[in-house]
Amino acid sequence: MASSRTRTGPLSGASRHPDPSLAIPEQVEEQASGADDAELYLVLGNLVLPRPPQELKDRTEKWEPHLAKLNARNMEDLRDRPIKDLDKSFLDFQAQESEIFQSVFQQPPSPGLLVKLSGSLASPLAHRLHQPSFTTDCRDNAETADPSNGCLAMVMGNVYTPDTLVFDHVHRRDAQSEGIQQYPPRLLSSHEDYTRDIAQSMTAKVEILYWKKLQQRVLQTQDCEILPLWGDLKALSSCWPSSPVMVMQTLKYRFRRVMLDARHPQHMFYQSRGNVTALRQDKAMKAAALMADEDEEDEAGKLEKIAEWGA
Repeated sequence: MASSRTRTGPLSGASRHPDPSLAIPEQVEEQASGADDAELYLVLGNLVLPRPPQELKDRTEKWEPHLAKLNARNMEDLRDRPIKDLDKSFLDFQAQESEIFQSVFQQPPSPGLLVKLSGSLASPLAHRLHQPSFTTDCRDNAETADPSNGCLAMVMGNVYTPDTLVFDHVHRRDAQSEGIQQYPPRLLSSHEDYTRDIAQSMTAKVEILYWKKLQQRVLQTQDCEILPLWGDLKALSSCWPSSPVMVMQTLKYRFRRVMLDARHPQHMFYQSRGNVTALRQDKAMKAAALMADEDEEDEAGKLEKIAEWGA
């Protein structure tokens, strides 16, 4: 899944209809079937919606040209990526973090409890979780994509291939996974600096953030704009109004990527089949797969063959 193709041609009503898997209401589908470009709104990749409602018209029209630039951008041309070699960068982070850990807590840490990211920086989509726990069969020197952990197994069952980028915001295993709240500032900064390097080095235009406190932390520490969706995807902005869809900004390009919020997989263990939370999670995953803009005939097209949380 190293491909990160983008489409630069004009939006075509014949090829960019709203996807039926998103269950857009019939009247919208009928309208879209004969619609020209002016009647459709390209969010990113293959995610196309009808024109937004009146209350969102000004905001969405302001963002539309910037989203078009992000959609057309060739991410393989990114320059000045902080990470060139994943193995070396992780070893460097491991040494730096261990030194800070010892100075803060006056005891040597276990370097093996730092969990390395999984997948490829060229992945068109990324999953970000908050922090690894000890619920695993691979305690030491592990990678994030760990099927022995129930939460990661669920993540790996949705919009995922072996090359999909999966990483944590805080990288050291913790019994409570509360580094964002409890780590001393210097130690937390070392983790967040490394996470920022990952984010600035990956080519993904789409990122899924799991856990509300992680989403809040991203909003606090990064320059983001809230982009509420509409139509059948309205639930993505109404369930957690503080962090629905976040668009990371850059200097040359106003938007760097789209970040979708999702419920933590552990929370999904307790959702009944077909309830509102589970169905919302389905929509978030389907929207992410569409925005990642991968063709079904490619290996990466398996991103769209997702398991349904609410089915």
